[in-house]
Amino acid sequence: MTKLALFYYAGTKTTPVEQISKFIELFDGIILLSTGEGKYANASALIHNIETFATKSSSRFEIWAEIPYYSPNGPPRALEDVQNWINKLEFSWISNRITGYYFSLEGAASVLQDSIKVRDIVRYVRDMYKKPILWIPIERWGDRDPLYLTRKCVQKVGFTHVAPQPHYYMVTDTKGDYYRPNGMNYQDLNEFMWFCHENGFGVEMEWDSAVRGYCEHCGYGCDAVKCTESKRLLNIS
Repeated sequence: MTKLALFYYAGTKTTPVEQISKFIELFDGIILLSTGEGKYANASALIHNIETFATKSSSRFEIWAEIPYYSPNGPPRALEDVQNWINKLEFSWISNRITGYYFSLEGAASVLQDSIKVRDIVRYVRDMYKKPILWIPIERWGDRDPLYLTRKCVQKVGFTHVAPQPHYYMVTDTKGDYYRPNGMNYQDLNEFMWFCHENGFGVEMEWDSAVRGYCEHCGYGCDAVKCTESKRLLNIS
């Protein structure tokens, strides 16, 4: 089982660069992304960070680069703009270290609404560069099957790798939590992980803000070392 971690290289909150060596030590690979589902994406900065991870890690260490969905001024990027983004990365000298691409739009309902363009993006990466596409979806825990919309998106779009997120496990601040109004306890997490297993999906855990040094929905009290170590022990991304 491959253990990937999220590393926010740009945006309103970023991961401290001094943690890079720890990420390489604890995980099998990294997903380089920005906050805002692509709004703050920067191709030059992304290439620089790919270079940093590539020079500090072995060739076996996986590096996944984001595909931004939203443009800096707000609206979704046009298909041509996304293709140009991918081309810029693939034409750079570090392209051989890019394992695959991470599609940044998380909401399953939103992806389903824009499924034709998303499908074309996925096909472009798979046909042009023969690389996989990873998607980390979220949808409401509102009925007995929390992955209904996710499966529909996979069928329509063709993502090669899917790792749904159960939102914040051990959440300590449940006020205003649209997706998990009452938080997620161990029983909820176990049920969710079985849903993922039965569908051949991975699981992504939301400890990112604590790892980045910010206190947000963290049952560990924002301890970055405990957060990264817990991910490793649980064998989840």
